[in-house]
Amino acid sequence: MYAFDEIQKRAHKSAKLVKYDFADKKLPPLASYTKSVFQRFDLHGTKPMLAPLTLPVEEREINVVVHDARQQVYSQLTNPTLMAGPNLNFTYDDPFAPPSESPSVLGDINTGPRFREAYNVLCTIPGLHVLCPLIFFIDKTHTDTFGNLCLDPVTFTLGILKRHLRNHPKAWQALGYITNQSQRQGQSC
Repeated sequence: MYAFDEIQKRAHKSAKLVKYDFADKKLPPLASYTKSVFQRFDLHGTKPMLAPLTLPVEEREINVVVHDARQQVYSQLTNPTLMAGPNLNFTYDDPFAPPSESPSVLGDINTGPRFREAYNVLCTIPGLHVLCPLIFFIDKTHTDTFGNLCLDPVTFTLGILKRHLRNHPKAWQALGYITNQSQRQGQSC
């Protein structure tokens, strides 16, 4: 309801300030618009799915909402806005260049010692392998007054994005979440 009210306010402001007539424009139905966006940006694999999960203590099966991690990474890697040159965090702006052995400043993920170790172990074919770290984040949020019902979304971003961009909310992809209350009650999320 909040989003609807905000959209209405902005539409009213646009109509008033720039004399935009919304009645002249035929907006597509939400379903057809969503379908066209999913086709245009190849987002079919990013839709949430229900997956069965067996609770180890109660040995009961519940459904949890999940997203295909491979499709989520693909979605970020093929996003032309994110993958623009100035947004990428590569040594000497070269994705195939090895990290500096002794950087003068530890400034971002690609200047740390663990990044160099991972590069040396995983990138065995120069000019072919690119190290692309995944940075995960979990932040619990309570959905009821007493804190009994919680969501724990697992999100990630790519380590090849510069820090200022990784800190932007649109750089994070949701992998799914589990409601703690649903786990206890054996309900689907």
